[in-house]
Amino acid sequence: MKKRYIFAICLIFICVAILFSSLFCYLFLTKDTSLDYSKLSKSTLSVQMYDEEGNAIFPTSLKEETIAASLLPDYLKNAFIAVEDKRFYSHRGVDFIALLRAIKSNLSSKKIKQGGSTITQQLIKNTHLTSEKTLKRKLCEIKLARTLEKNCSKEQILEYYLNGIYFGNGNYGIQSAAKFYFGIPAQELSISQSACLAACINSPLNYNPLNPKCKNRRNLVLKLMLEQNFITEKEYSQAINEPIITQSTNNGDCFGNYANAALECALEHLNLSPYDSANIVINCYLKPKNQQILCDCMQEVNGGAIMLTPTGKVTAYFMPQGEYERPPASCIKPLLVYAPALEEGLINLQTPILDEKCTFGDYSPENYGAKYNGYVSVKQAIVNSLNVPAVKILQTVGVEKAKGYLQKLGITIEESGLNIALGGYFGGVKLTDLCAAYACFANGGNYFKPQFISSIYKNGKCVYQDTEGETRVFSQSTCALINDALTACSISGTAKAIGARSYPICAKTGTSGNKKGNTDCLTVCYSSTDVLGVWLGNKDNSLLPNAITGGVAARCASNILNELYDKSDPLPFEECDQVEWVDLCSLAYQNHSVMKAAPNQPKRYIFEGLFSKESAQMLPISDYFEPKLNNCNISVEKNSVLITFEKQKHVKVEIAQIVNGKKEVIASTDQSSFLQAVESEGKYQYILTPYVQTENSNKMYGESVTLPSVLIYSYDDIINTPWWEN
Repeated sequence: MKKRYIFAICLIFICVAILFSSLFCYLFLTKDTSLDYSKLSKSTLSVQMYDEEGNAIFPTSLKEETIAASLLPDYLKNAFIAVEDKRFYSHRGVDFIALLRAIKSNLSSKKIKQGGSTITQQLIKNTHLTSEKTLKRKLCEIKLARTLEKNCSKEQILEYYLNGIYFGNGNYGIQSAAKFYFGIPAQELSISQSACLAACINSPLNYNPLNPKCKNRRNLVLKLMLEQNFITEKEYSQAINEPIITQSTNNGDCFGNYANAALECALEHLNLSPYDSANIVINCYLKPKNQQILCDCMQEVNGGAIMLTPTGKVTAYFMPQGEYERPPASCIKPLLVYAPALEEGLINLQTPILDEKCTFGDYSPENYGAKYNGYVSVKQAIVNSLNVPAVKILQTVGVEKAKGYLQKLGITIEESGLNIALGGYFGGVKLTDLCAAYACFANGGNYFKPQFISSIYKNGKCVYQDTEGETRVFSQSTCALINDALTACSISGTAKAIGARSYPICAKTGTSGNKKGNTDCLTVCYSSTDVLGVWLGNKDNSLLPNAITGGVAARCASNILNELYDKSDPLPFEECDQVEWVDLCSLAYQNHSVMKAAPNQPKRYIFEGLFSKESAQMLPISDYFEPKLNNCNISVEKNSVLITFEKQKHVKVEIAQIVNGKKEVIASTDQSSFLQAVESEGKYQYILTPYVQTENSNKMYGESVTLPSVLIYSYDDIINTPWWEN
């Protein structure tokens, strides 16, 4: 009993000690912290942004408007309460239930993943503190939150919060966000639209209403609103079925798209909080001429366009519907299939592939229009964007190995089926990332991550400098081969709307959709100095008019190129000393073999192909122009001689006759037999010599075949000859 009593006293003493220690720690760490009411009503981040020429990008990318909370519908305010702080009206600044739950979660995960912050605490953190995850910051946050709750009403706190929260794309406050995303004032937002904006504040880049990911997050907010009795079942049903329709984010400001994208890069990728009390200067790679061209050329279509350099510097960006992951369709083929196969030495541009209807397990790819072409070259398959050859080659390379190359190009695919060869996999890719991957071909095989920003200064100090290094993905020879094929694609293939120009342009198109129509049409093209991507589509994945195809996207790209190079042509691609043009034998190719032309082979049987020097050395030399004869036979019937033989189609045969020791060429034929009526009796012998006619009418002879001698008799001699005596 005595021991139990002593234990209880010790336990009480320990608890009291912990309590007083915690109180002392709290008072000590927060002693210099005080509430500044002037900070509650304005954002503290100041941003200046400049293009590559040092010109300020106007209007400013930050948009900030305020509105009285009393003017906002209750369901709008409740959307934020439901997802951020369901006990907002009952706590006094700190929700200890949520705080304990967060502590438990952090201890179990051994990481600080949750903060258990109320709306009041978030407001304090955004306006008075930093985003660092430390005990001192948390204690200061709690102290100031409780002070604020003592001096302001819940309605005032909610008003400060909604007017200062960051919604992405440079928008501070519910009023600014409502006008930017939906084109209406905040008081007119629907339940669904309110839930969209409440859904995005934890990660504006990933969940803003322009991003399709917003839908699932919105639905979660609506579910929480229903569970907390903020909306009825009927209102929930109507809201969850309401499509998310946003307005164009261009709003007459050509440079706004670029500025918003650059700002998001600075905030999301460089550890800069939108609530920092700082003056930020962002220097961008924006080229004003390029940006204006994209704005002018893309005004009349649904979609967007991006331009960057071969080293990944984004010089223009026009995506008024927002940029998000879309199916790359056939634009993935050069990156995932053909370049890896060339790099691995599994194919060359002339490798014949049988384009046929076939099945791979339970997967049966189809060409466009269900048309198949028999044997085609790899180059033809690229130029005409044939599906079956792409799937066959991916199977040869191996899906995982091909995905490894794509990973180095900044694109990740989770799926592992052969269907990824056609770019219809789940998730898709952003246009910026797709263009950066293609830039690798323009850059001789080196990949650079796409970059909007060259440098960032915070309060006069440089906090970021673009020193992005390159990653070697493909050899120069692989890139030269891909460039050759995609140049042909822009002239005579699926991107022929771009057409032949005075300078080389490489291009690839892609079209995604279903049997009812297309949802996405793409063209990526590049010169030695610029990479351009054009996307046509709708954010809600609805069908495009039937007339819109990858060719239409190519026409848009063509218009942009015309404006871009109106004054001067870009330089040609740097010559690659790792590739060479090789004379090939067309006759061998007709039999699906790739062979070098033989010396002195007639030009009419030669065509050129581009090869890596390593591949060229491995090519066999055609023996089609070493004329040969096989199975030569001779027979006599009455006074006629019949000679038959086997030969190559392009070979002719010279026939010489020896009679009484005298040799004479009597005929030349391109047939496989020769019939001669002999008028005089005697002993005859024939010599067959195969040959091929050269360009200058000379003859390339093969090895002669001498046939057995035959005796020719007149009919009367045969009747009167005592054959039984011979």
